[in-house]
Amino acid sequence: MRTIRKKPVRDQREGALRLLGWLVCAKRPLKLHEVQTMKSINLEQRTVEFERRRFRVDPKDLCESLVDVRPDGSIELVHLTARVYVPNPLQIQISARTDLGNDRYLLKNNALDIAAEEIGLATLCVDYLNLPFFKNPFSQDAVLDGSYGFMEYAILNWVRHLEAGLSSRSIPDELIKGFFESLETLLENHWNNPTIEVKIPKRTREILDIFQYSPKHKEIQQAIASTQEQAKRFGNMRPAEYALDFTEVVAGIRTQLEAVISDSADKSIDEDLKLKYGIDVFKCPRFSCKYFTQGFASKGERDRHVERHERPARCTDRHCTGFIIGFATESQLARHLKETHSESTDHGHSFPTEEEVNQSLREYSPETSPEPEEAEHIIVEEPEPDPEPEKEPEPAMQAGDVAQPALYSRPAKRTKTVKEHKCSYCDKKFTKRYNWQSHLETHEPSPRTFTCSTCSTTCARESDFKRHLKTHMSSNAFTCGGVLENGQAWGCGQSFNRADTLRNHYKSKKGRKCIAASNEEERAQTEEP
Repeated sequence: MRTIRKKPVRDQREGALRLLGWLVCAKRPLKLHEVQTMKSINLEQRTVEFERRRFRVDPKDLCESLVDVRPDGSIELVHLTARVYVPNPLQIQISARTDLGNDRYLLKNNALDIAAEEIGLATLCVDYLNLPFFKNPFSQDAVLDGSYGFMEYAILNWVRHLEAGLSSRSIPDELIKGFFESLETLLENHWNNPTIEVKIPKRTREILDIFQYSPKHKEIQQAIASTQEQAKRFGNMRPAEYALDFTEVVAGIRTQLEAVISDSADKSIDEDLKLKYGIDVFKCPRFSCKYFTQGFASKGERDRHVERHERPARCTDRHCTGFIIGFATESQLARHLKETHSESTDHGHSFPTEEEVNQSLREYSPETSPEPEEAEHIIVEEPEPDPEPEKEPEPAMQAGDVAQPALYSRPAKRTKTVKEHKCSYCDKKFTKRYNWQSHLETHEPSPRTFTCSTCSTTCARESDFKRHLKTHMSSNAFTCGGVLENGQAWGCGQSFNRADTLRNHYKSKKGRKCIAASNEEERAQTEEP
């Protein structure tokens, strides 16, 4: 740690502290591409600037061998003792203002404040999911820019970071208020209007009491309970149970990512996508499956895996587990029927015998019901877990805080002047400009589109539109075209801001036609003696 403290470059010192904080609090080993995307998030510009903002130094060198990068791309602390040592005194001072805005809370008495880091990560995940490229339509440009490298982790773990942070009950009020504002924006952007409510665990209700005075308290509970259920349920949830629309969002984004991969014939693009999304990009759609994050090397492997989840072949016997769970293939079902139900299948579609009818009546007869007595025992047992009425005075003490302006129970330790952004439609106020901008989009009657007056190309996002306009500027340094030795011009003349974009153009169907004449000339020159 002394070596980290003595790093001459301030950005490396702060980057090392930030990375260690992420790794200590991560709910699973973070992948290198996920860490790079986290570092590249620019909330003020509401985008991911992968090429400009990612870590330039290898994580192992940045953290002085406290971490290691595994062959699968995951970054882990070198030893479990490091997880205990790192949060203890870190004699590293960082600036009060950083890109994420929350790092000033990471140090508490010169030590890493784990609870504040957990809330900071929860806020980062939610702010990231509020960015505009998570709204339909999803573009391949956003895929190529590396915008979705942190998607799986953010969707699955924002709730876990929130629970870990709120469990300590010692979080600065400003952090809680910032997270709450981001969470309200998430509900505006991704609320799915579920018609079936998911049961909310008691512990979750207790943790979320801090938001009990919010008008969206019930929606917050449902969003968190539904996300928890999706992450752990073995079977499929019904669409009406999804509180947030991330199932459709993930499916749409992965469709674009897989289309880019299948259409690409250039190794440089493949390498660039590996840097931004890792090795195995074909992933399972089920949130509770480990392959939702890990993925497969090919689409065929992923599809075969998904078939095991679906298990469409069902046993004909409704009392058999093979009817409930099913089988992945018809051949597996046929083998099951032969081995387990061989005797019953011999009867074909014969009518039941009188004895079978009587047996069925005995099974479903209301006379055989000792169940009311069992129900009475269940009702009698209910008072046992009720030695807790003594805890009811706690809400009474908190009730006195209702008059406080904040939507949570603890009073602010210090007041700070914060610039507010007010919505001109509904008078709602925000402290974060990017949340305010995201909220304004919810009032628009339909998604905005931007049309180029030169070539009539339409873009869903303003940032994509501005980038497209630059392709028509004569001052751009990279142009498709040139002059052959015989004086004939080749190429379409389209200009690009970046060399890699021009290379991608040459790999497209149109670009291959553009460069064909130049390639033929070069081939002829190399074949000449």
